[in-house]
Amino acid sequence: MKRTRLVLAGVLGCVLAVGLTPTAWASTTYPAEQSNNTSTCVAGSSTSPADCAAAFAGQTDTRTGIETPLFDPPGGNVSAENVRDLLYPGSATKVFVNMMLGFCTPADGTSSPGIPRCNSNVLTQYTSDNTATVDAHLADFVRRGIDGAVMDWYGPGSRVNDATLKYQAEIRDRGYCPGGPQQCQVMYLIMYDGSTLKYPVSWTGIPNTTGSGCSTSLGGTDTENCIVARLRNDICYMNGLHFGNDAYQKYNGRPMLQFFINEGGMYPNLPKTGPAPSWEDVWFWIRQWTDNMHVNCSGAPAGSPNYAADNGMPLLLFENAGGFTHAQSDGAFDWVNPTQNQDDLRISPASTGGTVDNFYATSLNYLSSKVVWGVAYKGFNDVQSAWGANRLIDQRCGQTWVLSLASARNNGYSSSRQLPFVQIATWNDYNEGTPIETGIDNCYQVAASVSGSTLTWQANAANGNANPATISHWLVFDSTDGGSSYQQIASLAAGSTSYDLSGLPAGTHTLFVKMVGRADILNQVSGTVTYASSGPSPSSWIDEQVQFLANHQLPDGALLGPGNSINPYFANLAAVGLARADTATGNTVLYKWMQWYLNHLNSTDSKGLSDTIYDYNYDPTTGAESSTGHYDSVDSYASTALNVAYTGYLTGDSRIQALVANNIGTYEAIANLDDYRAPSGVRDTDNLTMAVPGGAKYTMDNSEVAGGLADFAQLEAALGRTDQHNYYLAWHDATVSAITEKLWNATKNTWDWALGSASDLTGTFYPNATAQLWPTLFGVVRPDSTDATSAWKAFTDRWTDWFDDKIVDSYPWTAMARAGQLNGKPDQASHLLSTLHDTYAPDWGGNWYDDEAGWFILGAKGMDP
Repeated sequence: MKRTRLVLAGVLGCVLAVGLTPTAWASTTYPAEQSNNTSTCVAGSSTSPADCAAAFAGQTDTRTGIETPLFDPPGGNVSAENVRDLLYPGSATKVFVNMMLGFCTPADGTSSPGIPRCNSNVLTQYTSDNTATVDAHLADFVRRGIDGAVMDWYGPGSRVNDATLKYQAEIRDRGYCPGGPQQCQVMYLIMYDGSTLKYPVSWTGIPNTTGSGCSTSLGGTDTENCIVARLRNDICYMNGLHFGNDAYQKYNGRPMLQFFINEGGMYPNLPKTGPAPSWEDVWFWIRQWTDNMHVNCSGAPAGSPNYAADNGMPLLLFENAGGFTHAQSDGAFDWVNPTQNQDDLRISPASTGGTVDNFYATSLNYLSSKVVWGVAYKGFNDVQSAWGANRLIDQRCGQTWVLSLASARNNGYSSSRQLPFVQIATWNDYNEGTPIETGIDNCYQVAASVSGSTLTWQANAANGNANPATISHWLVFDSTDGGSSYQQIASLAAGSTSYDLSGLPAGTHTLFVKMVGRADILNQVSGTVTYASSGPSPSSWIDEQVQFLANHQLPDGALLGPGNSINPYFANLAAVGLARADTATGNTVLYKWMQWYLNHLNSTDSKGLSDTIYDYNYDPTTGAESSTGHYDSVDSYASTALNVAYTGYLTGDSRIQALVANNIGTYEAIANLDDYRAPSGVRDTDNLTMAVPGGAKYTMDNSEVAGGLADFAQLEAALGRTDQHNYYLAWHDATVSAITEKLWNATKNTWDWALGSASDLTGTFYPNATAQLWPTLFGVVRPDSTDATSAWKAFTDRWTDWFDDKIVDSYPWTAMARAGQLNGKPDQASHLLSTLHDTYAPDWGGNWYDDEAGWFILGAKGMDP
């Protein structure tokens, strides 16, 4: 194997492969691609809480003039694209959702005509402290890449606190926190809801605290004293039961605590600012308390939790841009601030207080000293809320969502100035029409049709606000069993409207197109259409590659590779393709190359080996060819020369057959490089071949050796040389046994890329991923063997879009097409060939080298190397 690819591709792979956690495209069904995948209550859905009381029906505003009437759709098939992609390129922002915890499912007397409610709340049909609900939410968070939840919290002893503790426990028990403190896959923190101050909660028993509710009719001094004592109680409780938990989100080692309190409104006798009694003075005393909690939170009755634990002084965060200058503020979180004007999205301009732009513009002044929490929202509509005030922000079919997230980018945040946190308002506040849990409807419907060999589709807008900015990309699915099961065969850019079907295998295909939305947008699918294919890649594609190689052949037969080099390994792979193409032009190119190869063998090289071959350089100015005095790997150069000899002989071309027969002794000397031990060959005592130079025992090289010896044994048989056939077949068998015994990693169910070097599929594509393909490509194992299927699964689990020419490597690795065919993915293999053709034709420049042409022919012909 030509390992110079490791140098060329490795740097790029190391940079771009970091952090990718894709999921494999397995076989799917048409219903599955449009079914609910959220934690919303949907009848028969496997992702909904198991104990839903009923299906959530969605919410519609039927008033005249409402631009987006369906403001909360029923749960559907929601995009799992990364929310951070909507913030700015390179965003490392932590994304949290605000959670409204509810506990009531049957409708009661608080309902209105057509609006079933329970305890004045719109019915979600689930209960937040049920384990099934918690688990469904956590799974949905992880699927969508959400980092955690901000719990709207009502104090110790409340059902909201019980639910929060349930989330805490399930994060631990479901394995979401394997990395220890601050390393959980799902984190949480508390938003202290000020309305809880009016109601009693559990008392910690700590001196100078209270669990009593604070009446709104108290005088100013009594109000302040009550609120201070109550906040002390609740914060000490949080310190004992929440702040020290592995999953509680901290910032620079300090737990964050958001306050959602209507200061100056909820308690009429307590002004927001000024001397005591005031909210400003409340926060002065709370700061004194939290700065010394290990003392102030002590003194609870025996048997109480450790309320005085040292979990870091909490950071006090307050609402909106004014939160940065709020008394005792450690930072601010933005929130949705609706009016009664549906067209005022409250995103811009930055000069207007209460807008998202204003918050971000203000936050830049505090980014280095305080915590910043941005906001994102889809809209707002409280028409079905029991306390609704006709406040409204129209969703504009997902545009509001996209614009609210883009505000960070538009106001100074970037990969070099990161926004620390963003809070989605909300996950499930159905009372105010803000939940993203069900998905956001972008008001498109998808229609598809087939004309000739072209699949076309269009996104039809059901609302004038529908906008392509809400579309991420398109997926094409294909079924060859009449629609029972489907495979994804293409992933195309958002602006795409067609797909060429001419590369599909012969037979009847049932297809559909799926519109994948931007993050949290509802996906949509087309109806199914059929296409009758006459077969895969047209023969003209093969002719193109033959001509490409003919154009890169020098008069003496040398085949040019990268940068005017003559690389015998690359050229041998190209020559195998030429042999399989078996055209008049191709056979002439092949014959001339075989002559060149035989004419340039070393009598004795620098390592003391005979019948090896060096790489050469070509000077186009003088026409001179000069040896580099170097080869990359003796075993691969030799074994692929044996492939060429056998496949060339099979063409039946009299020139090639005579060349092979007349030089069979020389080819045996080449073969013996791979079966003799040192000093005459490169085989070791364990029956693996060593790369010379270097000494490593590579899986790819040894697979090529096995394939070369198998072909050469068949060639000897074709020439009537039975003893020689048996000899080389025995060495082939020994090589296969050594590979399967010594290079298969039973622990990881993958091929090691070299003896003693396990493959890391999260690492560079070559050699970690390519090592999974080579044993199948070169016949070491059958495609249906356990080793082959396990290696293929590992490969596709890591490189889900291998067929889209999207691997992180500077080379196209066209060999994947043939590997896909062997592993039962002919549609995806054909798609890869079609994609590569679209990318490189007609010039076939860039990194399209002679070996890629050979692999392309093998894929197009459906033949082994």
